[in-house]
Amino acid sequence: MRQPVHSLRTALARAAADPASGNQLPRESLTRFALTLAKPVTMALNLRVPAWIGPDAGVRLNGKALAVFASPGSYLTLRREWHDGDRIELELPMTLISETLPGDDSLRAVRYGPLVLAARLSSKGITHDMQYAEMWAAPKPEPTPQAAPQIAGNAPDKLDWIVPAKMPLAFTARTRHGEVPVVPLNQIRGERYAVYWQAEPAAASGA
Repeated sequence: MRQPVHSLRTALARAAADPASGNQLPRESLTRFALTLAKPVTMALNLRVPAWIGPDAGVRLNGKALAVFASPGSYLTLRREWHDGDRIELELPMTLISETLPGDDSLRAVRYGPLVLAARLSSKGITHDMQYAEMWAAPKPEPTPQAAPQIAGNAPDKLDWIVPAKMPLAFTARTRHGEVPVVPLNQIRGERYAVYWQAEPAAASGA
């Protein structure tokens, strides 16, 4: 009789298994699962393959690379007889992805895998009252709006204007006004930042 396909947690629960996972995403691209089983069991494990994965994604079983994978945004199904101590390693490399603002192709945001990146624009002039104003009340004085950083070069889609820095999950962007540090948006506190970048207009052709 064919066994039904379950999600990882459901399948392991029904098999009286206790999975142990090691996951440092997004700081590293490798996710590990170790199975603790009371007895061998045949079942299917569905492993999510995110839409944002970069090249060289893959899966290993007990240290051996498998010649199977799945399309981004789908599930990788592994059906076999599982044993106590089986180890699964899922490699999900991240890459830079550019997305334009709907309705304005000159503005674009950049993601690194699932992380939205933001330019750090300094905390100069940011006061406590600006950060912690009363609910529904405008901060006093109101912060001065800043224009989106302008990307250096005429090929923003290539993303060669933003490069990794020395620290994990840190980048440097080249703009018309110099280099700008870039980090995941959720790391920014108490400072100005920009999520959207202004593409430099193409140079006008000569008469």
